[in-house]
Amino acid sequence: MKDFDRTISVNEMRAMDQNTTDYGVPIEFLMECAGSSAARTILSTYSLNKESKVLVLCGTGNNGGDGFVVARHLLSAGVNVTLLLVGSPLKIRTKHALLNWKILSNLNLKFKRIVIKDSSFFDAKEESQLNELKQCDVIVDCLLGTGIRGRIREPIRSAIQFIRNLKKANKKIVSVDVPSGVDPDDGSLSDVYIQPDLLITFHRKKLGFEKLNFKIPKIIVNSIGIPLDADLFVGSGDLKVTIKKRNKTNHKGQHGKVLVIGGSDQYSGAPALSAMAALEMDMDLVIVYAPKSVANVIRAYSPNLIVHEGTDSNINLDDIEKINELIEWADSIVLGPGMGLADETKEAVGKILDKCVETQKSVVIDADAIKICKNYKDLLKKSNAIVTPHSGEFTILTKTKLPAETSYFERARVLELVALNYGVTFLVKGRLDYICNGENTRINKTGVPEMAVGGTGDILTGIVASLLATKVDKFTAACVGAYINGKLGEIYKDIHKSNSNGKVETFKSSDLIGIIPIIISKFR
Repeated sequence: MKDFDRTISVNEMRAMDQNTTDYGVPIEFLMECAGSSAARTILSTYSLNKESKVLVLCGTGNNGGDGFVVARHLLSAGVNVTLLLVGSPLKIRTKHALLNWKILSNLNLKFKRIVIKDSSFFDAKEESQLNELKQCDVIVDCLLGTGIRGRIREPIRSAIQFIRNLKKANKKIVSVDVPSGVDPDDGSLSDVYIQPDLLITFHRKKLGFEKLNFKIPKIIVNSIGIPLDADLFVGSGDLKVTIKKRNKTNHKGQHGKVLVIGGSDQYSGAPALSAMAALEMDMDLVIVYAPKSVANVIRAYSPNLIVHEGTDSNINLDDIEKINELIEWADSIVLGPGMGLADETKEAVGKILDKCVETQKSVVIDADAIKICKNYKDLLKKSNAIVTPHSGEFTILTKTKLPAETSYFERARVLELVALNYGVTFLVKGRLDYICNGENTRINKTGVPEMAVGGTGDILTGIVASLLATKVDKFTAACVGAYINGKLGEIYKDIHKSNSNGKVETFKSSDLIGIIPIIISKFR
């Protein structure tokens, strides 16, 4: 099951912050909890009293916002506080930080507020004021948070050097959330950075803390009220940090090329739905490889689809040479929608998997291809695959019956064992979708009962393949794809409730595809 104590990346932390709002907890509350918990830790660690003096240095981002809250709670405990805002108040970047800055502007008792707009403040001509600051007992670093990129510029650069000099004078240095100048993902250091005596971080330790080339004497992890649900269940934050903006300098084909392999003499709609979903996910190019028997039907769905025609009524070994060329071309592959279970198709799937293993292209395996893959477990283990069964298909493939969807931890435990054995990422579809790569499991709960119709799974595969084509990792692509797919039904139902006196009897899968751009534009 998902380890609630593991280290996390910056993007995961940002996603959880946003996911928390899905449960009605405003971001302002998280900042308040972060700053107040840090203040309590500082008070208890250094036994501060009404004679103590603390210097808090803040930047203009959310880390600075945490610092504003720290300062206010230290003041409420009677501590003497001087706060340096390193940068212009006009450049405070978020409304949450700005709210807390405005609160501080109303405070006077035992409080001094200094705005530093350039590095000249730290020059020798300000020696008398600097000497006063050097009398502080504890220095709190809230200059830079998780958004550090590139070379640190002035006046932050001089502020960091000022803190480093105070450390040499044996002052106690506390960093809040992340030491300024440290990359929290990989532990790399800017040319100027803080080495704190105490690091107070929030929710969980960040990945980079274990990779630092210096030792932080004490790291304390404080809870800030993020619910466990925001971690286990996929939410709006996961979508927000995953959806990539189109690069303005891209040429055709550089923002995703998806290949859909599917269709048979009986089924034409499934591969078309997957391909249409990929187009609406803003892929540059989508090619469908389908049997001769249904190729023209699929072409008729949209002039934007490129359809390559197979040699016969079902995909077979004679198609492999052309399919292999297209696999080389594609950024990601969908394998299975409407493919059928003809003997010649089963043989062809083995060859297609061989090529996917050889190229290590990302492949989403769905529908009939899942049943066929029960004969190709060794190839699956070597592949770069997401497998998207419902519970019945999962049992056919793995000979394992999963516990009930609402038995969260038991179902996850069984699923993780199977995922480790197969070496793939599973997206097990249901009223609750379970996503598991053997190490982590998350659950998606978006969707409506009316989505229990044919074709919604085909749309899901097109969405997931599109995320893979933009270089999103498999686990995240499966999580976010499931979230988007469920949201299609929720939004469609809301729209048509308002247009039909509150009643939506049913809808077709093809109705959902046009909702995709609405979701993407909201979070891009």
